[in-house]
Amino acid sequence: MDAFLKVAALLGTAAFFLYQVFAGSLAAGTSLSLEVKPADQDGKRVGFVTVHVERGKNWTVIVNSAELRVVVDGQRSVPVPITFKDYTRETFRLSPDEKTQYGAVVDLPRDKAATVEALFVMQQQFYRTDPAYVFASAVVPPAGTDGGK
Repeated sequence: MDAFLKVAALLGTAAFFLYQVFAGSLAAGTSLSLEVKPADQDGKRVGFVTVHVERGKNWTVIVNSAELRVVVDGQRSVPVPITFKDYTRETFRLSPDEKTQYGAVVDLPRDKAATVEALFVMQQQFYRTDPAYVFASAVVPPAGTDGGK
C-alpha cells in the first residue's frame, strides 16, 4: 500500500506540473514599453529614452542583454547597450511583479522620422528555457513637426 501511495503522489505531481505547463504558468511574461523625448543638445538632436520593464507574476528572469537601436530609412544603428543598475554587471534579475526603468540618450536625425527599438533577451532563472525576446518601439517624427519639437 505504501508503494501505491508513492506512485499515486508522483503521478499526481507530474499531472499538476504538466497542467501548469499547458496553462502557461511557467511562461515568463514581461511587459516592455519605451518613451522618447526629442531635444536639442549642443547643436545636435537627441532623444531621451526611458524604457519601462514590468515582470509578470511567474518566475524570476535573468536579463542577458538589453539594447536600443535607432532605425532611419530602414538602416539600423549600432546597438546602444542599456546600462543596468551597476555597470560592472553583465546581467540582472527581475523578480515576479517587479517594475523598473532605464534611461539612455540616443542621436536622432533632424530632418527624418526615426524609430527607436528596445530589445531585451531573457531566460527564466530556475527553469532554463530557450531565451525569450521582448521588444518595444516608438516612432519619433522629424524636427519641426508637431510631435517632433
